[in-house]
Amino acid sequence: MKRAGLLALALFLPIRLHAYEMEDVNRIDFEVRDLDNRELFFSGTETITQDGPRTRKETWYYDQNKKEVQYENVVYNSTHLRVESYRFKNPVTGEETELVTQGDVMSIKYREDSTQKYKDGTLRWEPNAYHGKVFNNLILRHWASLRQGKPLKFDLVLPYRFESLGFQIVYKEAAKVDGEDREIFALQPTSLIIRAIAPRMEFHYTTGAKPRIRQFTGPCTIPIKGKKDRMVAIIFSYPPA
Repeated sequence: MKRAGLLALALFLPIRLHAYEMEDVNRIDFEVRDLDNRELFFSGTETITQDGPRTRKETWYYDQNKKEVQYENVVYNSTHLRVESYRFKNPVTGEETELVTQGDVMSIKYREDSTQKYKDGTLRWEPNAYHGKVFNNLILRHWASLRQGKPLKFDLVLPYRFESLGFQIVYKEAAKVDGEDREIFALQPTSLIIRAIAPRMEFHYTTGAKPRIRQFTGPCTIPIKGKKDRMVAIIFSYPPA
């Protein structure tokens, strides 16, 4: 599945918020590393700001020469997590996505690389649809039910494909990773046929009263040594405020 690492999702119903949901975090640093030998490919920063009912996340990826290789800017409603605008840009390949929501309709503009013209289209926001930039919010909001073995099912909005696909988040296991206790959740297509060929995608969280995301495992949206969709581990850290 192309670009499975950047996804979208949501649940449109009264949601009981997790008591934490990382509301005290306004910056997350990260490193993109090889899944096996931990070779460093990219590093970056995500900033999180609030403006009334809206949350903005800006994310910058850099290569080891400090050159920007990817940028994302998303604005979503903090209550129901519907994305109001989204911008994705890869200066290396020229791939770009723009999304603006008006009412229940997403207007999308996309090109795969700098040699192609932009494609324009629309996609309807369905009640059970979300964008990938709110995965963390969803897991924390449904932490208790997920830990009890109840899958969180939704339609994943894929703007670059002008469609949504059925996905689910499920609790996988508690494990010790890099010497730290983790709670691990899997992201899967709901279709068993698609799941059989889809890349493995996981979210690792710390344990305790204030869980924080520590790792995402999945395909990289930036080509690495000429290879697309290479499986990586994105390791998150939290600098002092």
